[in-house]
Amino acid sequence: MTVVRTGAPYLLASVDIDAMLAQLRQIHISFEPLERIGAIHPTTYRLTMHSGSHSCQLEWFNALPPEWGALAAMVELLEALGLKALQDDPSTR
Repeated sequence: MTVVRTGAPYLLASVDIDAMLAQLRQIHISFEPLERIGAIHPTTYRLTMHSGSHSCQLEWFNALPPEWGALAAMVELLEALGLKALQDDPSTR
């Protein structure tokens, strides 16, 4: 049996958002991972950023590709915020 959870939106304080955006502005990655992996994994992650009519989305499974390692700290922060949201409001499970 596969369980899919897309998570509910989690509102952040503008101070948190400003700090995250400042951190993201310092990160430079290749848009295409160099490593080619042919596998199926049950856990998929997606980082999507929107600004007006512009957006960017990165998607990976299991672990960040090595070429995207600069995003690791941001991903850990977002995962921690998601876990906190689940603890604060169990109905989002």
